[in-house]
Amino acid sequence: MTAEVAILNKIGVALAADSTVTITTQGGDKTYNTTNKLFTLSKHHPIGIMIWNGMLLNSVPMELIIKEFRESLGTKSKKTVAEYSAAFIKHLKTRSHVTKADQAANFQNIMIDFCRSIKDQFLEDCHAQNVPVTEPKLTGECSKSFSDCLDRFERMIATCGRNENFKGVSANALEKNYPSRTTKVVKSIFAMMEPTRAQTKRFVKLLHQAAVANISSDDFTGIVIAGYGSREHYPQIVSHKMDGIFANRLKIFETRKSAISRDCSAVVAPFARREAANLFMEGVDYDYQQEVNESATKLIIGLADLSAQFYGIADKKKIAKLKESLAKTADYYLTRLHKMRISEANKVLEAIQFLDKPEMAILAENIVSLTALKQKVSLETETVGGSIDVAFLSKNDGFVWIKRKHYFDKDLNPFFFERYLSGTGVRQ
Repeated sequence: MTAEVAILNKIGVALAADSTVTITTQGGDKTYNTTNKLFTLSKHHPIGIMIWNGMLLNSVPMELIIKEFRESLGTKSKKTVAEYSAAFIKHLKTRSHVTKADQAANFQNIMIDFCRSIKDQFLEDCHAQNVPVTEPKLTGECSKSFSDCLDRFERMIATCGRNENFKGVSANALEKNYPSRTTKVVKSIFAMMEPTRAQTKRFVKLLHQAAVANISSDDFTGIVIAGYGSREHYPQIVSHKMDGIFANRLKIFETRKSAISRDCSAVVAPFARREAANLFMEGVDYDYQQEVNESATKLIIGLADLSAQFYGIADKKKIAKLKESLAKTADYYLTRLHKMRISEANKVLEAIQFLDKPEMAILAENIVSLTALKQKVSLETETVGGSIDVAFLSKNDGFVWIKRKHYFDKDLNPFFFERYLSGTGVRQ
C-alpha cells in the first residue's frame, strides 16, 4: 500500500508520493522504504506519472517500463494527457517483456486473490448471521450463505461490466488457456469447507467472468498520469487500475479523470491510503463515516421491529411498510450529512484554487506525511512512510522536482546527470 496525492489548480499540479512498499511472503509482510513511485514521463514536456499499490506488471518492474517508454517517446509530445495515457497503455501491451509463463502465473494469482476475497466475505456473513460453518462440506444454512455470497459477486460483476480489452474472450476461452487452474484454486482455498459440485462450477465461471470485468484484484497496479498535453492550458489527471497481462491481453481500466477548467478551479485527488485527505477535505475520518452510515441505517430501520414488539403488532405487511418508510428517512438523514461534508470540501477547494506553486507542493507533501504519521502512532503495519517525493508541473516551467530521493550521492555521480540530461537542451 502507499499514499499519493495530486492537487490541481489553474497554476499547475502538485504530486506527492511516499516511498514504502509492502511485500507479502509466506513468512509475513516485509516493508521497504526506498521505492520510487513518482517519475517524469517525458524529459522534454510537462507530464508525469505515479504508480501505487503494485509495483510490477506481471513480474516486470513498472519503473523499468516507464523509463523505456520515456526513451521511446524522446522529444515527441502528445496533444492531450489522454493521448499520453493511451500511448503508455499501448507500450504496456506491446513492449513489456511479459512471457507466457508470466501470464499463466499472473492469471493464477488473480484467481487466488478473488477466491480469498469471496471466502473472507462468506465467513464474515456466517459470523454476522450466527451461521456455523459446516466442514468438510457446506450444508444447510451455511450452503445458503455461500450461494447468497455468489449472488452478490455475480451482481457486482454485472454492474462493473466487461473490460474493453477482453471483448470476445469468454469464460470457456480462459478455461481453454488455463485448463483446470481455477478449479484447483477453489478446491485449495476451500479445502476445509468444500462447496457443492454445482456451487464450485458456478464459482469457477464467476471467477472467470470477474477476470475479464472491470474489477481489480487486491494486488492491482495503479497508475496516475498528470500534467499537460501540448494543446491543454490547464492541468489534467487520468488514473487507471490494471491486473497485468493474461490470455495475451492487458487488463486495465480507467478509474478517474479530472481536469481544471473554467467551472472546476481546484481538485484534490488522493490515491491508495486516503484517510488524511478525506479528513482534511471533509472534516471526518472515512472509516468512522462508514460506521455512522451503517449504524444509523440499522438503528432507524430497526425501530420498526422495536415498535411492533412494543405495541404488539403482528401484521408483517404493516411492519414491512414501516421499514420501507424508515429506510427513506435514514436515506434522507444520511444524504443531509453527505451534503454537509461536500460543503466543507468545497470550502477547502475554494482556498486551494488561489494557492501558488510552493504552497501546493507543501500541501501535497503534508497530506502524505499526515497519512504516514497516523500509521506510525497506531499498531497497524506501517505501509506508508519513508522519504516523500514531491514534484510540481506547470505549463511553462514543465516538470520540477521539489523533493527527490536518490540512492546515490549526487556529487559523486556528475556523469549520471550529464547522461540523463543529454538531448534535453538543459544544462546541469
